[in-house]
Parts: sequence; structure tokens; C-alpha cells
Amino acid sequence: MARSAGWRTSKSSGLLCARDVWHLYFIGVLANQQGRGCGSAILRACLKHVEQTLRSQGERILIIETSGLDGFELTRKFYDQHGYTVEARIRDYYQEGEYKVVFWKKLGTRSYPQASPKHQTPPPSGNRASGPQP
Repeated sequence: MARSAGWRTSKSSGLLCARDVWHLYFIGVLANQQGRGCGSAILRACLKHVEQTLRSQGERILIIETSGLDGFELTRKFYDQHGYTVEARIRDYYQEGEYKVVFWKKLGTRSYPQASPKHQTPPPSGNRASGPQP
């Protein structure tokens, strides 16, 4: 991962992430091994390691996503039990009828100087975001 002007890029994927925000794309256990507790132990250790590593580096937020299908109910429950909150649901994301559930967890706080409004880049025209515009 490389950092540049508040944005992090992955040279292999070309993905951009916000400053001090990390996205864990997936971790999981085979369906036939779920519900026995051993997978939760592995996942707990994995999440603990990831969260501790990111906190020690001063990172702020960890985002995790999963499917909204019934078969992923245990996965969603796992994230909920480990302090993640549902931040968004995106309809028909993976395929028609299968939405994406985005989980969010605050890891820490880092403060930066505020940019003055005259130095902020205005949103592109057609931006449908709500709220005040610079």
C-alpha cells in the first residue's frame, strides 16, 4: 500500500481508500464448518490481530462487508457481536436480489489540520450527496 496526500492506493488493485480507513474485504469459514465455535475462534484471533495492528499504526476505521443473503446471517451476527455496526445496505450489489451489508468499527482517533473552505475541492457536478456543499 502506498499513501499519497491523504489517500491510500493499492498498486495491484488501483483501489482508493480514505485517510486512515481500512477495508477488510472478506474473511470466512466454510459453510459446513460454521456454527461449531471453532471458526469463531479463528475469526476472533484474525480480527483481533488486524484491529490491534491497525490501532498500533494509528488507523481510525475498519470497514467489513458481507452479503445480506440468509446464508450469511451467522457472519453478520459475528460482526455485530464483535463491536461492528451496520453502516449501509446496498440493494442488488452482488447480483439482483442480493444486497451488500457494510459494517463499520471505530479503531481510534487521529486529528489533522482542517482545510479552509477555499482550499477544498468542490464535488463534481451532478453529485447527489445531501448536506451542505462547499
